Amino acid sequence: MNITQNQQSDTMLLSLEGKLDTLTAPELTATIEPLIGHYPAFILDFTDLAYISSAGLRSLLSAQKKVTAKKETLRIVHCNEMVRSVFKMTKFDQILTIE
Repeated sequence: MNITQNQQSDTMLLSLEGKLDTLTAPELTATIEPLIGHYPAFILDFTDLAYISSAGLRSLLSAQKKVTAKKETLRIVHCNEMVRSVFKMTKFDQILTIE
């Protein structure tokens, strides 16, 4: 998986490319955790994310909890149908902000 960081004003945009699974979820955690507390808003762009597993979901849930604790926001944008269906099946679409 590739993660590209792009600061846009006071928002950190993280673009994910590839698969968010058991092997790559720790990479997302290692990328986002040091940024928490430094930006009021995070956007995760899933335009090029092809797949998400339960490990990826856990990583997102952990990030959401930490961001919320710092009174910051996290949004997910541009999900493909497969990723969106995983969010719906697991009810993560009710936990995360998905646009």
